[in-house]
Amino acid sequence: MKDLTRNVALSLAALSLVATAAAVNVTAQAAGAQSNKGSSTQRIVIDKDEYADRLAAMWEAECLANWTGLTTEGIRPNGSNLYGTQDPFFTDADWGAIGAGRQGADIDWANPDPCGADDDTDIEYSYMNEMVNEAGSVKLTPEQVAHMWNTNVDSFVWFSNSAADLLSQDGVLPPSTTLSAANQHRNIIDAQLTTEFFGALAPGRPDVALDIAQLPIRASAGGFATHAAQFNVLLYSLAPLVDQRKDSAEQVRWLIDEASKYLPRDSRATEIIDWVVATYDANPDEPWESLRDKIYERYQVNSVANGFKYIIKYEAAINFAAEVAQFLYGEGDLTRTIQIGTLMGWDSDNPPASLAGLIGLMRGSEYVAAELAEEGIAPTERFNAYRTRDNLPDYLPDDPAATDTFTMMGERALTLIDESVEAAGGRATASQWTIPLKSAPKDDSYEELAKVNPDVDTYLRSANNQVRRDGGKVTVSSNLTGNTALYTQDTSGYPAGRMWPTTFHGTNISVVADGFDHDTRGLEEWNRSSFFAGTAGSSKPQVTVTYNRTVEAESIRLIGGGVDTSGGWIIGATVEVLNSRNKWSTVPVRASEAFDPAQPFQQVDLDFGDDLDIRGFRVTFTTSDGHLSLTEVDAMGESNLSFDGFEDDRR
Repeated sequence: MKDLTRNVALSLAALSLVATAAAVNVTAQAAGAQSNKGSSTQRIVIDKDEYADRLAAMWEAECLANWTGLTTEGIRPNGSNLYGTQDPFFTDADWGAIGAGRQGADIDWANPDPCGADDDTDIEYSYMNEMVNEAGSVKLTPEQVAHMWNTNVDSFVWFSNSAADLLSQDGVLPPSTTLSAANQHRNIIDAQLTTEFFGALAPGRPDVALDIAQLPIRASAGGFATHAAQFNVLLYSLAPLVDQRKDSAEQVRWLIDEASKYLPRDSRATEIIDWVVATYDANPDEPWESLRDKIYERYQVNSVANGFKYIIKYEAAINFAAEVAQFLYGEGDLTRTIQIGTLMGWDSDNPPASLAGLIGLMRGSEYVAAELAEEGIAPTERFNAYRTRDNLPDYLPDDPAATDTFTMMGERALTLIDESVEAAGGRATASQWTIPLKSAPKDDSYEELAKVNPDVDTYLRSANNQVRRDGGKVTVSSNLTGNTALYTQDTSGYPAGRMWPTTFHGTNISVVADGFDHDTRGLEEWNRSSFFAGTAGSSKPQVTVTYNRTVEAESIRLIGGGVDTSGGWIIGATVEVLNSRNKWSTVPVRASEAFDPAQPFQQVDLDFGDDLDIRGFRVTFTTSDGHLSLTEVDAMGESNLSFDGFEDDRR
C-alpha cells in the first residue's frame, strides 16, 4: 500500500514507462505542404497499435475507478439526503475502512470480473456502437444520437440523462434535449462522464474533438455544464501531445492550462478551474482534504454569497471543482488519483473514472497493470455491457458473463479515428496516423474561441445576443395572446421511478427573442427559460423581432416549443426582413429540414441563400389549429468555425 499521507510520486518503473515510447510514438515534424484543413506547420505521427493499447487502458482504468468510486458515491457530505449537509467528509485515514462506504461497502479497491457497465462507461460504449455499427461515422447527426438513446438506453440513467432519454422517446432531438425550457436537469454532471471518449477519437486535435462531441454533449448538458464536459473531451484529445520528458505533475498542469484555453472566459466552468488552481497554488503545503473543504464552503455552504447556485450533490459545478482538485493532487498517478477521488465526496465515482480513463490513455496498458499490481490488483480484460444497456452486440458469445474485452474495444475505435484524422487534413495508413497540429486560440476573446468551440460559435452567430452584447436593443412584438391552458405536458408514457423532464412555458412573447437559448457563455443560471404558448385567433400567428442596429444574417432560426397530446403546431413559415433602409420585404428561404408537427422543440433554420444586412425580421407561421408554441426565434450569422472537414453540416 502506498503512503497515503503525502502526495505520491510515480514509481521508477512507472516513470520509465512514461518516459519511453511505450506511451505512444508521437513525432513532431515539419509539415511540408500546407494542408487546406489544418493551419499548423507541425504534425504528429501516432502508431495505431500503440494507440489501440492506450484506448484499451483507458477503458480498463475508467471501469476500475468507476467501481471503486461507487463504494462512496453520494454519501458525503449529504448522507442519504439529496439536499442536506451531513459531515464529516472522508479523509485518507478512511481508506480501507470496513463497511464504511455506500450500502455498507468497504472503502477499498473494487475489481469485478467481468467489469460491469455503469453510466461512466455504458453511454460512451453505446455511442461507439452507434458510430461503428449503425452510422458508420465518427460524426453523429441529431437523429443518430437520438437513435442511440432510444435503442440502447431504458434504465440506469438519472437526472439529465434520464430526461434526455425520455425527451428522445418523445421525438426531441439534440441539442433541444437540453433547452432550459425542456430539461430542468441540464446543469447536472451527466455529460461530464458520458462524452470524454470523443476526445480520444480526435488525438491531438481539440478543435475536431469539440466538433464531434458537440451533439453528444448537448444531448444531456446545457449552460456551463457543457463546458465542464468539453473540458474532459479536451483533456482526452490533448493526451497524445503531453511532453513525456516532463514529470507527471507538470503534465497535469499543462493539460489543465491547455484545455482551459478552449472554454469561454465568462463560463462558471472557467471560474471553477481558475479558483481551484489558484487555491491549490496558494496553499502548497496543505493536504488535498483542505482544498476539498474549501470547495465545500465556496460552492455549497456559501454558494449564494459567492454568486453561485448550489443545486444538488450530483450537479456539474461542485463535482467539476472536485475533479480539478483531485487531478492536481493526484499528480498524474493512477492509483493515487482514484483514491483521492473516491474519498473526495459528492458524486465520487464519476470524476475519478474520467481521470483514470485519461491517465490510462496517456500511459497505456503496461503502466496501468504495473500501478494496480502495487495494490495487489490483477485487472480484468472482460466487460459486460448487458448489465445496464440493451440491444448491443455480444462479442463474446461463448462467455455467459461478459460481452466484450477492453482490447477489442480499443481496436474497434481505430476506423473512427481514421475518419477524424482525414477530416482534419491528416493521413491514415494501415499502421499509423499523420495528423497536422493546430495551435490553441491565441487569446480568450469570443471571436477567437468561436473559431474552435461550436458552443461559443452559436453565441457569436446569434443576433439576439450580439445586439445586446454591443449595448443595443431587441424588440419583440406579435399578434398572439398567451394562454398557458393551450399546452399540457403528456407524461403518461413515462416509466415510474424515472426522473422525468419537466417542460416550462409561459405567456410572455418576449421570451422567444431573449437570447437565452443561444447564450452559451456558461453564466450562472438562477432561473429557467421558458417557451411561449399562445393563439392569434382567426389570423396566422406572426412574430416580429427588430434591432436598433444592422446585423448580418444568413438565416432565421426557429426553435419550436413543447407539443401536447393534440400534436405539434408549426407546419410552415414565411419570412420578411427589415433592411437597412427600414423597408420590409418578403425573402425566399430554404428550410434546413421539413417541419414535423409531432416533434417537440424542433430546430429549423430558414436559410436566405446569402448573407443579408437586416434590422429585423418577421415570421408568419402556418400552424395546425392556429396555436403557436415557440421557444426561440433568432437571426443567425454565418459560422466562425475554422474546422469544416466533414462533408455535411450535421449541426
